[in-house]
Amino acid sequence: MSEHNLISELLKTHINAYCPFCRASLNKTEKESEYLAFKAEFNSNEIELKLSPYINVYEIESEYMKGDKFDDLSCPHCGKSLVTEGVKCPLCDYGKTAMVLVSSSAKLVEFYICLRFGCEWHNLTKADEKKLKPVIRGRKCRSRTQR
Repeated sequence: MSEHNLISELLKTHINAYCPFCRASLNKTEKESEYLAFKAEFNSNEIELKLSPYINVYEIESEYMKGDKFDDLSCPHCGKSLVTEGVKCPLCDYGKTAMVLVSSSAKLVEFYICLRFGCEWHNLTKADEKKLKPVIRGRKCRSRTQR
């Protein structure tokens, strides 16, 4: 396997995501389908939102169109909002992002996602990114998490 293909596969890393409030798992498996489950609010309607549990895989199960903006994203277990104050998406310039915890080795790290439907921005803090960045043949992989 070439280094490029290996890096591409590593960037599709499966994540285990948790609510930062109740610490419940957001990962679900149903009929051979894996996803991250959320409650989302769009135009005052509450919907179930299913996101891919793989970093850099942007499959979303929803009837909404690319560019639609969700008003809120919350935990399906405790119902608390996952929207973060003061973190703006640098890729699409939308002002709302949400934060969940993802496992990094044996630790939980903060993982931010944009709430504009179709935007592919997600981010880790620089310190957490260093913990996750794999080393290949003595060189660190370049991460796409910081855009």
